Amino acid sequence: MQRIVNRHSLNLPKLGLGTWPMLGDTCTRAVASALESGYRHVDTAAAYDNEAAVGNAIAASAVPREQIHVTSKVWWDQLSPERMRQSFDNTLRALRTDYVDLFLIHWPAPDWNLAETIDTLVSFREQGRARAIGVANFPLALLHEVVDVMQAPLAAMQVEYHVLLGQTRLLQFAEQHDMALIAYSPLARNRVSTIPELQRIADKHRVLPTQ
Repeated sequence: MQRIVNRHSLNLPKLGLGTWPMLGDTCTRAVASALESGYRHVDTAAAYDNEAAVGNAIAASAVPREQIHVTSKVWWDQLSPERMRQSFDNTLRALRTDYVDLFLIHWPAPDWNLAETIDTLVSFREQGRARAIGVANFPLALLHEVVDVMQAPLAAMQVEYHVLLGQTRLLQFAEQHDMALIAYSPLARNRVSTIPELQRIADKHRVLPTQ
């Protein structure tokens, strides 16, 4: 599978399995099936309440851990240094691993000390417990502050991105700063299948609108 590699230690398979909102055995079976099918990128988060289920699938898989790219995230109400460290420890414990390949701040917080949060995030990378770090759902102005002003070595940003939601300015920022833009909900929660224009294009090429 093709990968995205950049100077910030990212080595990301282009296709990944997002695990929200799967829980428990359903999540474990889905991750196990994905790994058997050739997926090597699994995305989870503390807020999904399924990190342990993901960890069970990875631990039971015949695929070596070093071949699986695991992304997880810390929730916005856990962004003080102490809470962030505890959340990260809980993530590693639930996933049954001593590192994640990419660790993200899930959402910016309404009231936080940005510098302390970013310093804590960077420390996980320096410790080797997060191979790469990044953010999710950050607006452009906040990305500028973190990357250009604070010089944080962010490897990726994760945002909703699909044909109904263009993110041109964020994509340009990512390209200019050697960051990966990771799209979630690429099928717009299946709304793409209801767009007449896409249906006509799909019919012309004898494929589904989601393809």
